[in-house]
Amino acid sequence: MTLADIVLTDVDYVVSDLHLNHANIVDYCRDERFDTTQAGLDDMNWTLLANWNRHVDGDETVVFVGDFAWFMHESAAQRKVDNLWDTLAGETVFVRGDHDHVIPSSADRVVYSAEIRHGDHAFFVSHFPGDTPSSLPGGGMPDTFAERLPSNVAERWDGWRIHGHHHNNWPDHYPLANPDRRTINCSVELTDYRPLSMARVEELVERNEWRASL
Repeated sequence: MTLADIVLTDVDYVVSDLHLNHANIVDYCRDERFDTTQAGLDDMNWTLLANWNRHVDGDETVVFVGDFAWFMHESAAQRKVDNLWDTLAGETVFVRGDHDHVIPSSADRVVYSAEIRHGDHAFFVSHFPGDTPSSLPGGGMPDTFAERLPSNVAERWDGWRIHGHHHNNWPDHYPLANPDRRTINCSVELTDYRPLSMARVEELVERNEWRASL
């Protein structure tokens, strides 16, 4: 019996926290290649989308781990989110994040958590890692997520977890790979702004070494 909403056995990539069109995210955690002008945000959007399509083939499966785009206050938000999402290659599973106020209409499956079985491992996947220390910002989660995610998942899940949410802000706790917590952080800031292959995830787990980023 799994703790997750769905079980997936044929996943090629994971990626989280694109935060398309989100000006605040540029100052919060992104490098100097991006800026907060609308032209800069447009460039960021298409860079991230192009990186996705450069690596993902149409018949491959991607689990997106939350926080896709920021258009929540705009009247045409659904259309804008859909236009961006529909450019992406591959079959997709959309794991909701706390900033996903608008969900792409054509997302193949929308869930709060998933279990990925790949190689000799099973991974619990959710936007939140489930064990964020209270001393760090982002330690809690909205009620909707707390109600839908299993309590104490970090203690109850006997294996590695794949998450996003923390970007590159807490590298001592949530680097790309943390064997002490058994977490893989697939926030794009740690994956060179592109999807992370499950083959690479398997390699990180087998090495069982702390890794800051790709």
